[in-house]
Amino acid sequence: MTLTLTSKPVTVLHVYISNLKNARFRTLRFFLAMCLISPFKMFASDTANVNHTNSHTESAKPRRINLIISPRVRRIDPGTISLQVQAFIQRAVLRKETRLLVVGSSEEMYQKIKKIAEKEKALIGNIWFDSHGHYSKRYSLFEIGDEEFNWMNLTDESKIYWLRRVAAYCDQKTKAGIGACYSGATYTTPAIADYPPSVMGGDSLMVRLSRILNDAEVYGSESWVMTKPGLFDRKYGLCGFPLNKRFQDVFLRPAWERVGRWNVYKGSTGEFRSVEGVYLTGVGEITVIDKSYLDITGNRQKVSKKIRHLKKGNFSLAYLRQWEQSGAGNQ
Repeated sequence: MTLTLTSKPVTVLHVYISNLKNARFRTLRFFLAMCLISPFKMFASDTANVNHTNSHTESAKPRRINLIISPRVRRIDPGTISLQVQAFIQRAVLRKETRLLVVGSSEEMYQKIKKIAEKEKALIGNIWFDSHGHYSKRYSLFEIGDEEFNWMNLTDESKIYWLRRVAAYCDQKTKAGIGACYSGATYTTPAIADYPPSVMGGDSLMVRLSRILNDAEVYGSESWVMTKPGLFDRKYGLCGFPLNKRFQDVFLRPAWERVGRWNVYKGSTGEFRSVEGVYLTGVGEITVIDKSYLDITGNRQKVSKKIRHLKKGNFSLAYLRQWEQSGAGNQ
């Protein structure tokens, strides 16, 4: 019906312009016809679809932002500096939709996230917590600035106050990657000297973080998380192992046996599962790898050789005792 109503004035106009005899007006005739016909066609299309447009408004997908949360560097830290430089290049040079937020605390993190999310009216699609893990503490953790979060203190409401506020921009489709070594470790560390075996609790860390962030999908590593060059858009950019002698100790055997392995907890279903590994795309999206790092022959041989040559005594007990002197590590 709408097309019938709007076609009449178009036809009359076309006939009128066609009756112009002078050849000099041919170009003008065409220009006028196109300018005047287009609005009528647009009106007809818009009128016919107005009800459909309204019906899609409520179900439209929210805009998503991808964030990398990284600590403010106070001393030379090659791993952190490498990630920050690469993330900066992704955003500033390659124009990728990856935002790097350098923060000193969870409160500063929240304030920066709020500013971006509210300005763009967006939810968090992917959030990556760039952090160090500490095997010498014998439990899974990650850090935001100077604050430590582990599976024990994530039930402390005063500790997670600002994380709770970040949850306003998360939902079940949000992916949160804990980019700290051993963050998803599900094993028990071996006894060493007078230190008994200790449960790492990475699964509990992941589950509790998911609950805080509105049942977000959380990713955690069983072993080391690398930040070597070519981190983004490289399937095994996060995989590998350190070369330092102190890591070549039987105390770290569980980590060596799980190089490249990650776990995923899906908050919406309560499913906890192991995956072959993960990587970050150029836009900062956390993506699962379909083939394990250790399934590649060269990598498997290198890691197997390292495991065969693990020795007691390479890992100094001083690394464990330093935490006793400095307290419980913000537990």
